[in-house]
Amino acid sequence: MLDLKILTNNLSSELFNYSLTHYINLSDTDYYRILEYRNHDLVRLSMIKTDLISLESHLSFRNKLLNQNLGYWAIKRENRIIGSISLTDYDNQELSIIGGNFLVPNLIGSGFGAVVNFL
Repeated sequence: MLDLKILTNNLSSELFNYSLTHYINLSDTDYYRILEYRNHDLVRLSMIKTDLISLESHLSFRNKLLNQNLGYWAIKRENRIIGSISLTDYDNQELSIIGGNFLVPNLIGSGFGAVVNFL
């Protein structure tokens, strides 16, 4: 079975100057910022679940990440969040995983999504 918890360490790419910070390693300020971006109309309406996420639910989700095999990372460049990547629903028999991502609102439509998919 793939253990996404091995990826809870922060990752960086000196080549592109991007880093991936697992949600459990984010500061409270950055974790609240993720919620703000995720609830923004431009982001939310492109997600599978389009409902607004409450702060209580968001904080509960962070605790869930400590105990479940889920991978969620904030993408940072120059220490600023520019998006998010997730890997979930790993199926050991099918050897499949579901990936998702979003960009901060001001990068939507910029073509930067191709970089996020590469990461």
